[in-house]
Order: sequence, then C-alpha cells, then structure tokens
Amino acid sequence: MKDRDGNGTSGGLERARVPFAPYSRFLYLLALGWSVTAAGSLTVNLKHHSEQAESLTVQTARAILQKDMLYREWSLLHGNVYVPKSGQPQPFSTPPAGEERDIRTPSGQELTLLNPALVSRQIFKSQEESTGVRGNLVSLNPVNKGNLPDPWERQALESFNSGQIEASAVETQGRERYFRLMRPLILERACLRCHEERGYQLGMIRGGISVTVPMSRFVTRGENERLILAHLCLWLVGMTGLVLGGKNLEHHSRKRWRAEEENRTALKEKEALLQEIHHRVKNNLQVISSLLQLQINDIKDPQSLAVFQESQLRIRSMALIHEKLYESDSLAQIDLAEYLRDLVQLLFSTYAHDPSRVLLVLDLTPTFVSIDAAIPLGLIANELITNSLKFAFPSGRNGVIRVESKPLPDHEFQFRVADDGVGFPDGLVIEQAASLGLRLVRMLTGQLDGEGTWGKVAVGTSFSLRFRDKRTEIAPAREIPAATVGSTTRWQPDPRELPAQVKGAGCE
Repeated sequence: MKDRDGNGTSGGLERARVPFAPYSRFLYLLALGWSVTAAGSLTVNLKHHSEQAESLTVQTARAILQKDMLYREWSLLHGNVYVPKSGQPQPFSTPPAGEERDIRTPSGQELTLLNPALVSRQIFKSQEESTGVRGNLVSLNPVNKGNLPDPWERQALESFNSGQIEASAVETQGRERYFRLMRPLILERACLRCHEERGYQLGMIRGGISVTVPMSRFVTRGENERLILAHLCLWLVGMTGLVLGGKNLEHHSRKRWRAEEENRTALKEKEALLQEIHHRVKNNLQVISSLLQLQINDIKDPQSLAVFQESQLRIRSMALIHEKLYESDSLAQIDLAEYLRDLVQLLFSTYAHDPSRVLLVLDLTPTFVSIDAAIPLGLIANELITNSLKFAFPSGRNGVIRVESKPLPDHEFQFRVADDGVGFPDGLVIEQAASLGLRLVRMLTGQLDGEGTWGKVAVGTSFSLRFRDKRTEIAPAREIPAATVGSTTRWQPDPRELPAQVKGAGCE
C-alpha cells in the first residue's frame, strides 16, 4: 500500500492496524510468569541460605554447650582447681570438707583453690574473646549475685523445674541476631561438697548453663547480595529474550498480516470481477432473449413460434442463475429453493394462460448447490415444468403440478416434478423418445452424474432425479414463506413479483 507520495504506509498507522493484541497479552503473561519465577527462586534461595546459617548456628551452639558441660563434669570428678595465689580472687571463705584453701608446692610456690564456677567463667571469657560465643552460669538462687539470670534465662530455668530438658531461642540485640541455648545443671555427688550445706540434694536442679552464638558467624558476608544480583541478571536476560522474541513475533505477524491483507484485497477484486462477469453474462443472455423475442413477434407459424419460445425460456433459466449469483454473497453457490421458485414463476407467467385451472404445490427445502449443478438442474426443471404446463392439461382440464427439492445425506439431493395430467401417450418408450426436451433431460441427467427415474403412476407423469454435488453446503435453517414449503398455492401471477426477464427484455 502506498501513500500519496508513492511511499509505503506509515509505520504508526500500519502498527495500529495490525491485530497484535493477542500476542501482546501472551507476552505480558510470559513476562509476568518469568518475573514470578525469578522472584520465587530468589525467595527460596534466600530462605535456604538463612536456614543453612541457622542450622550451622544451632549445631555449633550444641557442640560448645556439650563441651562446656563435659569440661565441668571432668573438673568435678577430678577435684577442684588450684592456681597461683598471686592476684587470684578467693571464692571460698571456707573450702569444702577435706580440701585446703591454700597449699604450697615443694618448690615453694603458693597455690589457692578456685571455685569451679569461677573456672567456668574464666573459660567463658576467654572463649568469647577468641570466638565471640558467650557462655554463662545462672541460678534462681545464686551464691554470687553475678549469676542472676536475665528474663529469658529466668523463663528457661522455670521451664526446667516443670520438666523441660532444654531451652532455645533466637534473639535480636541491636542489629545482630543470636541463637541462645541452655541446659539445666543437675547436682551430682561431687557437687554436694559445696552445696549440701545449703540444703540441696542429689539430682536437684541447681541452675543452668547457656551459650549465646552470633548467627552472623555462619552467614557468608555478601551472600544475600550476590544471590539478589544473580537473580536480577537472570531476570534481565529472560526479559531481554522475551522482548527480542516479541519483536521478532511482531515482525512476522506484520508480514503475515500484510500478506493476508493483500490476499483479502485480491480476493475482493476477484469477487468483484466474478460478480461483473455474472452480471455481463446475464445481460448478454437477456440480449439474446430480447433478440429472440423480436423474432417471436414476427413469427406466425405456431410450430416455429413454440420452438423459439422454448429456446427463449431455456436462455432465461440460465440468465436467472447468473442473476442469483450476482445478487448473492456467494459466487460459487446458489439457493436452489429460491431459484426454483423464481423459475416456476417465470414458466407459469409464460404458459399458464388460465392460472385458476392449475394448482401449484412447492415443497422446497433451502439448499445450496454449485453453479455446475444449478445450470443443468435448472434446464431439467425448465423442460419438465414446461411439458406439464403445455401438454398435461388439455381442453381446459384442471390439475396439480408438484415441485419438490430436498437435501439427502452425503451431499446428495432429490429433485422431483409430478403432475396429475393426461400423461404420456400409450406405447411411448420415454428412454427412447426423440423429442428435444426429453433428450435434454437425459443428457443433463448424465451431466449431473445423477439417476433419473420416471415414476409409474395411475394418472399423470412423475420424474425424480437424485444427484450429488460435492461442493454443496446445506443452507442453515431460516424462515421460509408458508406457501413454499409443503403448501398448496393456486397460481396468481403478480407483475411486481415476476423476475426481470418477464417484466421486459433489456440490460440492467
């Protein structure tokens, strides 16, 4: 397509006309799905990293706490600890029974006895300085006020008294998250040396020992940022692929749309050309019919006049088909029921000199047939109905003419013309009759590759034709005038309802 300057149609207008919306919606859904997938993957990986760090923290806390408890049990089993006296606090005002507070080594160095709790505290302090893991000994009834518990430790100690054997929690202090773990300290026989005098008994809970492990020790620095960056890059790569794929799809869609538009334009031009051809063929046939009419007006011989009239009707029957195709939406098919109604009107207006004598019955099912089948079928109908009107009701005899048409399965059709007139002369073999009309019926039946049957009835004649048209579709159900489907109508011609060929000869 070109603009006024001979250039191609503007891209904006073309883009606006291209039906790309379904592809756009599909790409938007893909982009949304990809974004949700990337976000879900990032969430799962961040959660997995967090759970892994938490798992390592818990395992480390359990290992350190188990180590502290084993060390405490070992020190209790092997007696108290003596250290050099200089600068050491004196936790025991009175040492346990059987123990000396101060001793001198053979070399003369003075040692003092340390409280096991103080030993644990000193180890906890060294541990915190080197690893950042804090340890603590607490009690609800401490000898040393430094062993008073904080709120979480108090709650844990109370839970031990109700039968719980371990307490844990994750706490946030400042901007740091810590995992805290505590287990109860149960009095053993070695512990009674110091605590029996305070009323404690073997197996009682004296307090608890805990560790506090910073979770940041097991989180790889910058790991979350790297995960976010990696997923962002992956998301951008996917979105870039979608955008490029969408552009490529849009390009091919436009090419296909332009090709389809060109095909539609060419098809419309061909349809217009075919309509013009049908119109011109119809006009040419009408010209021929008019020329014949001019000859008919000058013919006095009845036999010659009949020949010219029959030829004119045959031409009109073919012209009527081209007129129907010209007026129809389809250039390949024609409504057989409508065509037969108009053809019957044409024939009755020509031969039914006294319409009150002839009763017409039309039983026509709306059916579409191709032009290849319509032309020979129309000529057959023309010959049969003309014969009935001319010869079936001589000497003012009354009668009935019945025309039927209906579709059958497998694209087959049934056409029938019957009358209750005088019938054929005795001794006439129809299959061997030499009249032009009957010869045309036989020839056109063979052209349709159909099966024609002359019915054996007591009164009148009957011809039934069964044929197949592979390019035919049965018309959809629609409202048909009552007088045309299985009804009986006495013929009364109305000039306003007659086809153009009857109103007058000439070109439209």
